[in-house]
Amino acid sequence: MSAPADGAGAGKRKLAAILSADAVGYTRLMQADDAATVATLKEYRTAIGRIVQRHSGRVVNAPGDALLAEFGSALEAVRAAVEIQQNIEARNHELATDRQMHFRLGVDLGDVIEETDGTIYGDGVNIAARLEALADAGGICVSGAVFDQIEGKLRLTFESLGEQQVKNIAKPVRVYRLRTDAPRPAKATPLVKAGRWRHWAQLGAGAVLTIALVGLGMRLNRDLGQKPPSAEAPRAVDANSIAVLPFGNMSGDPEQEYFADGLTEDITSGLARVRELFVIARNSSFIYKGKPVDVREVGRALGVRYVLEGSVRKDGEQVRITAQLIDAGSGGHVWSERYDRPLADIFALQDEVTREVVAALRVEINQNQSTSALGRTANMAAYDLLLRARAYVREPSQETNALARKLLEKAIELDPGFADAHAELSFLHFRDWFFGWTRAPLALDQAVAMAQRAVALEDRSALAHARLAWVLSWAKRWDEAVSEGERAVALDPNSADAQSMLARALDFAGRYQDALAPAQKAWRLDPEYYLSFHTLGTIQYRIENHGEALAMLKAALARYPEFMPSHMILAATYVEIAKIDAARAEIRELLRLSPSTTIARLRERLPYRDSAGRDRMLDAFAKAGLPAGAPEG
Repeated sequence: MSAPADGAGAGKRKLAAILSADAVGYTRLMQADDAATVATLKEYRTAIGRIVQRHSGRVVNAPGDALLAEFGSALEAVRAAVEIQQNIEARNHELATDRQMHFRLGVDLGDVIEETDGTIYGDGVNIAARLEALADAGGICVSGAVFDQIEGKLRLTFESLGEQQVKNIAKPVRVYRLRTDAPRPAKATPLVKAGRWRHWAQLGAGAVLTIALVGLGMRLNRDLGQKPPSAEAPRAVDANSIAVLPFGNMSGDPEQEYFADGLTEDITSGLARVRELFVIARNSSFIYKGKPVDVREVGRALGVRYVLEGSVRKDGEQVRITAQLIDAGSGGHVWSERYDRPLADIFALQDEVTREVVAALRVEINQNQSTSALGRTANMAAYDLLLRARAYVREPSQETNALARKLLEKAIELDPGFADAHAELSFLHFRDWFFGWTRAPLALDQAVAMAQRAVALEDRSALAHARLAWVLSWAKRWDEAVSEGERAVALDPNSADAQSMLARALDFAGRYQDALAPAQKAWRLDPEYYLSFHTLGTIQYRIENHGEALAMLKAALARYPEFMPSHMILAATYVEIAKIDAARAEIRELLRLSPSTTIARLRERLPYRDSAGRDRMLDAFAKAGLPAGAPEG
C-alpha cells in the first residue's frame, strides 16, 4: 500500500493517524495447529475491530495476520492501541503459553491518499508498518509526529528510541516506545493515571463483588426464569424499545459538554419512567458519544426498535434543542422537532420532548403516570452545579470527588430542598469513606444521613432510594437496604440503576438466588456496560452456575482487561471447577494491578451477611495464591 497504482489519481489526500498491527510468530503457530491458530486470529481480529470502532476509527484492511486501521486523531489511535494490547493480553490468559498470540503495534500520523474503495496509500502507512516492526511482542511504537500530538494528554510513559532509518523512507523517523513497565491507566477510555484510586476503586469493587451496574453486550431472554444466553448472543427487539444517543454539543464551547450530557440523561430518565417503554440506560447509549453511528447498527447492538438523537445549543439564557426519532430497523425518520426556549424553561422542555416522543411512538400511558423528573430544583444555578458535578462523578479520583462534592454542597446551599443533589452527595461521601480519601471516622454515617435526607425530600425518587440502599448495605443494615432497593424498583422498574442496586443489596444480604432476577433485568436495560458482565457473573458464581459465571467474567475482561474484580471472581470460579493453574494466572494479574491486595484486607472490608459464603470465596482466593496478609491496623 505504499503507492497507488498507475492512474489512480482520483484519490483524496488527507491527514490521518494510521495504526499497523501484526501477529508475532504466526507461522510457528500455524505449523503447530493451523485450525486453532486461524480461530484465535479471527477472534482477536474481531475484538480489535470493535476497539477501533469505539475509538472512531475504521479497519482499512486485514491481510493475513496483519491489520491496518485509520483514525481522525492521533490521541484516539494511541488510546485504541493501548486498549487493543490490554484486550489481547487478557484473552491470552485463557490459552496455553505456546498457543498465545501476541501483536506488535505501530502508530504514525501523516498524509495519506484515500481511494474511492477506502484503500489508503502513502508514507503514513509505510511508517506505521515500520514502527510496528520495531515494537516488541505486546508492545507499541509511535512516531515523533504522534508523540508530539499526545505528549501531556495521556498518562502514559514513552521512551525515545532516537531517530531510526526505516526501509523505503528517505528521512530518519523519530521513534518512541510505550514503557510497559510503567504504571498502566486504570481505564482504557479515557486513559487516566493509575494510582491510589485504581487500587482502592478496584479493590472496593472486587470486595463488593457486585459494584457493577448490571448488563453488557448480551441479549437477555425476556423470561427471567431462564438462564441467560451466551455472552455474545444476538438480542431480540422489543416493540416499544428505545435508546437515546448522546445529544451533540453545538455551543461551540467544549466546556458546555456537561450540559448536553445532562440533557441527554434527563430525557433518558423521563422516557424510562414510561412503564410501557423499554429504555436503554445511559451507560450503554453513551458508548456512541462523539462517534459517527449507523442507527440500524445501534438498534441491532442494543436490541431496540427506535433511536432518539439530537443536539443542544446553549447560548446565554437561551437554549435550542433539535431531536429526531428514527426507526432503527429501516433507518427512516419517525418524528423530528426543533425547540428554541429560555434556559429557565429547560425542565418543561425536557418533559415536552419526552411527551412528544411517546406520542410519536403511539404509546398510550396512564394519565396519572408522570414522565417528569423527581428531586429537581427550580434554581437553575443549582441545576447547573449538579450537571457539572455529575461530569466529575463519572471520572472518579480523589481530586474529582472533592471537586464534585464542593459543587453539590454549593447546589444545596442554593436550594436546601434539592433531593437529587443530596442523593449524589451521599455517594461521594461513601467514596471518601471507602477509598480512604478522608480521615473522618463518620463518613459512612454521613453518606447514610445524606441519602436519608434525599428520601425525606422526595420519597418518590428512585435515585434517592437506590443510593440509600447502597450505603445501608455497607453499613450492614441489610434488611433496610433490601427494602430501599425494592422501593427504588417499585418507583422506576425501568431504571437499570435501581435494579442493580436491588441486586447488590440482595447479594450482600445473602439472598443470592433472589439477586439474579433484578441483575438480569438491569443487564437487559444496560446492555453495553462492562461492569454488567461482572455483576451478573459474580451472582452466577454465587449460585454455582459456573459455566455462566465464566462466560460473563471473561466477557467483562475482554472489554476491560484491567478490571481487577473480574480477575478475582474468575479466579474463584476456576478454583470451583478445579482449574487451579487458570485461577493462579488470574491472581497473578490481580496482584500486578494491585500488589497490596490480601485476604485479610478483603475479610475486613466485605459486608456480607453470609459469613460462610464470604469465607468460601476467600478460601478460593487462598487456593489460587492470594497472600494472606495481616489485618488492617
